[in-house]
Amino acid sequence: MISEADVAAYRRDGVIVVPEVMDRETLTRVRQVIAELVAGAAEVSEHTDVYDLEPSHTRENPRVRRIKTPHKVHPIFNEIVRSQKVIDTSAAPATSSEITCRTRVNVSRSTTSGTTITPSRR
Repeated sequence: MISEADVAAYRRDGVIVVPEVMDRETLTRVRQVIAELVAGAAEVSEHTDVYDLEPSHTRENPRVRRIKTPHKVHPIFNEIVRSQKVIDTSAAPATSSEITCRTRVNVSRSTTSGTTITPSRR
């Protein structure tokens, strides 16, 4: 369960990090799926129902800001948001439909650490 300080941080920042919610195998699978989705963005030149693109996005250099409603794009995201560990760490009781209605995956790049994957619920 997350603490009151975590809830305050979420309200302030819009995201928190909850360690060890996903096991290494799941995290590896998620990273593979994200990499495939980002590579797939080379097929589009503007925002779609799947992608929110960075202003610098080109087909030659795909830049994805956000994957919209990821649970509709790939089943792994649906598995994650409905997993007991995620439900147990919720800030407030929520039904599965409330959780999945608000999911997205923010993708950011860092020159030192590669791609950071941030599943968020807002």
